Amino acid sequence: MGKHSPQALAPRYMSSFHCVGAACPDNCCTGWAVSIDKPSYQRYRDLREEPLASLLGTGMKKVASPTSNRYAVIALKPEQPCPLLDESHLCRIQAALGEGGLSDVCASFPRIFSREDGVLHMHATLSCPEAARLALQSAQAMEPVMQTVPYANPGLVPTHQRRNSPPADSADAIDLYAPAVRAAVTLILKDPGLSVAEGLVYAGMMLRRLAQDAHAEAPQLALARSLDFFLSSGNLLQARSLVADLQVPTLKRRLLLLEALQACKQRLAPQLKFQALVADFERGLALDGLDEHAQQQRFDVLEARVSARLAAEPHLLKNYLLNDLGKGLFPAQGLATMEADFMSLAVRYALIRSLLTGLAGLSDEGLSSEQVCRAVYLVVRHIEHSPQFMPGVLARLDEAGLMGLDALATLVK
Repeated sequence: MGKHSPQALAPRYMSSFHCVGAACPDNCCTGWAVSIDKPSYQRYRDLREEPLASLLGTGMKKVASPTSNRYAVIALKPEQPCPLLDESHLCRIQAALGEGGLSDVCASFPRIFSREDGVLHMHATLSCPEAARLALQSAQAMEPVMQTVPYANPGLVPTHQRRNSPPADSADAIDLYAPAVRAAVTLILKDPGLSVAEGLVYAGMMLRRLAQDAHAEAPQLALARSLDFFLSSGNLLQARSLVADLQVPTLKRRLLLLEALQACKQRLAPQLKFQALVADFERGLALDGLDEHAQQQRFDVLEARVSARLAAEPHLLKNYLLNDLGKGLFPAQGLATMEADFMSLAVRYALIRSLLTGLAGLSDEGLSSEQVCRAVYLVVRHIEHSPQFMPGVLARLDEAGLMGLDALATLVK
């Protein structure tokens, strides 16, 4: 890092992150479609050194609609390692050209950089097992800190997303107040008086009100009043009882999420680690041969184990949600995507929470924090491996009438 290396606002866990190499339970150079930015593509295309030149010539393909950040890809088959790895599973590009020769994605992974009104933010994608462990297992992991990032100057930082303040007369009040909306959702999810599910449902109630405010005669004023209302100490204290009063068809929720997990297993069958996770989930449920009453009793026992773990360490899943909100600069495109962005996050939480129900049955000692981290990183990793999966799940839930904020409790409670 040079004397002009930039500073980024980042969660505290990023200060401790480093690649653990051979100690990692997974491999970030396996199974991905690795994006290659345009400058790296041009540099690799002109290489003459063997075997790099031949390996890149056959493995690197220009995409149909190239962008500067994703100009080409090295497409890998499931469980196939990157062809640029040598016999010791080290990167030939880094060995030949140094760390500066890596493409933006390879150099920055799992770091995700974004800019909001000129401020640089840094998070990690929790598809990395070590990032997931650091982010989830500490109650202080998501506290914001300033951190020097490993680039010589700000112009070299690969920015994945940008948000500039819209003009003051913008018709989209949600976009105008985007940082405040994200801060409000963050405060609700962090509230120690609310469980993860309760925080999600209460935040969903607030977002539903904000979406209505966006169409009011004076939208900015209405939105500011609603934020104050939902964040007032009195209403936060009553949030738990308010959420508890909502009627939730538990059996319907379980069946829908089990169906989603089965679809996930079918689509991602070649991904062996995720397949093993789903197999553990099914083994832990142990529902085969049980009648409906016995199945309900088994579910209740396992749900109690998960609830006990999350009550003891609520940050395990709260931090997952908080990291995602910050990483994606929620709401990404104001009113246009606010509901869809939040519902997508809620569905991913619900999938993880359902997997934990099965994992809790693997041992009478209950659910461990390591099992939670494993479920999170594999769900994140393999959803990113299969970009068609989440749209399919969301479409299925939409057909069932469960994709609006008014149906949020049915998914997550």
